[in-house]
Amino acid sequence: MAVTGYPDLPDAAALQPVIDRHAPAFGPIESIEKTAAGQSNPTFVLTGQAGARMVLRRKPFGTLLKSAHAIEREYRVMDALAGTDVPVPRMIHLEPSGDLIGAPFFLMDHVGGESRTDPRLTAWPRDRRAPVMADMARVLARLHRLDPARIGLGDFGPPGNYFARQLGRWTKQYRATETGRIGPMDALIDWLEDHLDQREVAPRLVHGDYRIDNLRLDRAAGQVLAVLDWELSTLGDPRADLGAVFMQWAMPPGRLSRGLDGIDRDAEGLLPDRAFLEIYCAEAGLSAPPDLRFAIAFNFFRMGAILQGVKKRGLDGNASDPARAAALGALVPDYATRALATINAGS
Repeated sequence: MAVTGYPDLPDAAALQPVIDRHAPAFGPIESIEKTAAGQSNPTFVLTGQAGARMVLRRKPFGTLLKSAHAIEREYRVMDALAGTDVPVPRMIHLEPSGDLIGAPFFLMDHVGGESRTDPRLTAWPRDRRAPVMADMARVLARLHRLDPARIGLGDFGPPGNYFARQLGRWTKQYRATETGRIGPMDALIDWLEDHLDQREVAPRLVHGDYRIDNLRLDRAAGQVLAVLDWELSTLGDPRADLGAVFMQWAMPPGRLSRGLDGIDRDAEGLLPDRAFLEIYCAEAGLSAPPDLRFAIAFNFFRMGAILQGVKKRGLDGNASDPARAAALGALVPDYATRALATINAGS
């Protein structure tokens, strides 16, 4: 069996009986390769006989925050979405204990197509870029149209104000992983607490990290083949997912921040935010676009908190890529500063 050089590859001998029981056609494991994705939850591609592939996603090793790395929730939500018009991989098996490979994990089908980390889609022909961005908008709207109770997810999140709940959660996790005070992050937390919208909306399933690098894409068809990485999914306010999309695109382009700030989108064949939102609203049946200022600012903060956690895991020796964890952690002040600039521009 071929393996990559990653030091914590899953034990193929321990996995084989599980695969034989739940996916017997897969056959013997011939190779295991760690993917570049999965900074939070390490992700591996398993290859079997005749080139068959499946994906294993596990929790990191070491001491973890209680509510983090929720692979059980990922498995449950994707399993529930099977058969809806939100595309997800087929779930194969969830192993909730760490007895087999040292951490809980799940297995799912490998989806074809391709993954892209850069929303500029520079490797694609110009005329293929806008269609897939439009399908991103439509898929997100279809997710938000779903009645969670009808697909068995009526209890997938606690009741109450989503943004209040999320702000409290991420402030707590940010403080738990702080490695030093960051003034803009403190100022951003204060603004979010002062401007929290107390109105409640009908809860809908939110992905929690909806961006191009969490999708499998069909370049020729301009379609989203699968939505991945549901670790942060819950019941809540759909504006949070829209805010996440626009927050990401407001960052500068590059390997780490992966944004569209400063890009001439028309020249590059990319949809502007306005067009994306119009497509979303049409698919979702909304007569007017929602106000997203708070949602965008919140997503800047949450991403800063996530990256602070990645940095802390790297310092503690628990990150899947310590050098990348340090580089991502260095972006935390920039996320907060950009959030404050967005707030001031809209005031």
